[in-house]
Amino acid sequence: MRTGKYTIDSIEKGVAKLLYREDELMEELVPLETFPFDVKEGDILLIEEENGKLKLECLKDEKEDILKQVRALKKELLDRNN
Repeated sequence: MRTGKYTIDSIEKGVAKLLYREDELMEELVPLETFPFDVKEGDILLIEEENGKLKLECLKDEKEDILKQVRALKKELLDRNN
């Protein structure tokens, strides 16, 4: 698995499908028990290698920033149509 940022695209049958944010054609399937925290679809993760082991971090602030941008774009588009 490459280090970097991933988005949890979907979760099915105890497996999370991660999309590599730099190239979303690259995906990884990861069992949910791998994560030391609860995850859900849409979460953004930072995966780094530290001392030969993978370090997983959930980037909640980054996800919230993206959601704010999406809401603002949606509002702008709706306002254009009125």
